[in-house]
Amino acid sequence: MTQLDLAIQCNISEAMIKNIELNRSWPSEKTLSQITTALEIDVYRLFLPLAIDFEKEQDIHRSVKDEITKCLKKYINEKLDSLEL
Repeated sequence: MTQLDLAIQCNISEAMIKNIELNRSWPSEKTLSQITTALEIDVYRLFLPLAIDFEKEQDIHRSVKDEITKCLKKYINEKLDSLEL
């Protein structure tokens, strides 16, 4: 699929697809959803290495999940600490 094909399916500009692919801009949740829907993949697959060993996929998935959980816990704790009087 070309960048233009993906852009058309996602109803966004080809330049936006290019900038996302080149890490020049970060897509919104809506744009990520549109891209993953068009590609028929789960969003986490966008962040995996291109040549992935499928036997290691679960380990990578678990690692990504753990990192997200860690970041969320840190964020929540910081917000809770800021609310304390």
